[in-house]
Amino acid sequence: MKEVQDRLQEELQAEKDLRELEKKCNDALQYVKETQEKIIKDLDEQVWKTFPESQDRAIEAITEARRDDPLPNPGRWTTTDHLTALSVQVSYIDKLGKYLPGAAIRTFANLWSEEKIPDRVEVIASHLMESGSRLTEWRRSSACSEADTALKFLCSWYEGVDLDALATLRLGAPTTTDPALTINIWVFYNDFSSSANVQNASPTRDPDGLQDRGGPRVTDGHTDG
Repeated sequence: MKEVQDRLQEELQAEKDLRELEKKCNDALQYVKETQEKIIKDLDEQVWKTFPESQDRAIEAITEARRDDPLPNPGRWTTTDHLTALSVQVSYIDKLGKYLPGAAIRTFANLWSEEKIPDRVEVIASHLMESGSRLTEWRRSSACSEADTALKFLCSWYEGVDLDALATLRLGAPTTTDPALTINIWVFYNDFSSSANVQNASPTRDPDGLQDRGGPRVTDGHTDG
């Protein structure tokens, strides 16, 4: 009789241990599931923050998938919804990955035409991060070129102009020390160079604009009419 009781007690203990083990397994599975859901959700949100333009495509895909679901969920996004969104967003990122390197290479080739194009994309990206400084160099170079254009135009009209005196005449003037006024000069240079024809400039080109206003015609330094 005691042997039967002991055997029964062992079976009960084994069954209890089995239930505890089953509970631990279920808890572990639930933890894994919740962790996976959190990772998927966080990843989806991170992709959305980085590529917000892909969100519209993701929402369209989820709406379409829910329409075909026999038990649609009108509430918050499920893990399946986030996976659907990620699938669409990864496809979008893949397309960007095909186009962006080519665009970066072309930009690099134009900004640093004298340098060999690096083989590694990250090196190109590092250069592009300095594109602002590169463009600033170009603007300064362009300003010098425009100043040269203005001087050529001036010399074509007044061959005897004293360039040394001109260089020091306005030394320290607000137009050379005030950044706002300097920018205005650059704008003037740009407008000026786009309309002035330095090669053909001469005193007989109607400097007062009389012809444009319907006034007397200027020919060879003489005024007709």
